[in-house]
Amino acid sequence: MSHSELASPVEARAAAVAPAPAPAAAAAATPQTCNHGLTVLRVAVEPHGPCSLDAPLCLEIDFRTTLNIQGQWQLRFVADLVYHQKAVDLVLDSQESSANEASDQIHHVELKTAGLPLLGLPESALESLGILEARLAGSDGTEFALVRLVTDVRRNGDQWQRGVLDPFR
Repeated sequence: MSHSELASPVEARAAAVAPAPAPAAAAAATPQTCNHGLTVLRVAVEPHGPCSLDAPLCLEIDFRTTLNIQGQWQLRFVADLVYHQKAVDLVLDSQESSANEASDQIHHVELKTAGLPLLGLPESALESLGILEARLAGSDGTEFALVRLVTDVRRNGDQWQRGVLDPFR
């Protein structure tokens, strides 16, 4: 499966644009099965609601799998879904993983980055909807999970802001 294709229900729901954006928050979700028996249970983004585009970002993902997955999470932002579709790989400042003590099948990961960069993005690619993607891939390139979160980017006065929409509403 290509990194840019929508393939699972969680991706389709995350990519759907709601009339009134709701910031991503810690919310219960209907489990959505991705590739290789991995099921995404919950996605949350900090900070909640509109914030500066370059504000630090923390993405939390809870998932269930019976497999021992050896992989790395990757983050990227795709600016302007309609016209430019400019992808920027985000540098992870930290990646923390843990397993639920009650069930070794439930995993929690926190991905932290310094925010979404303006550098390398044409101004015409901003003031639009983008996608924040979190991808779990093996060292051989096997994709185990891909979560896409619609991100509303707009100017507020002289500052660029982002709001990540909740895919589980």
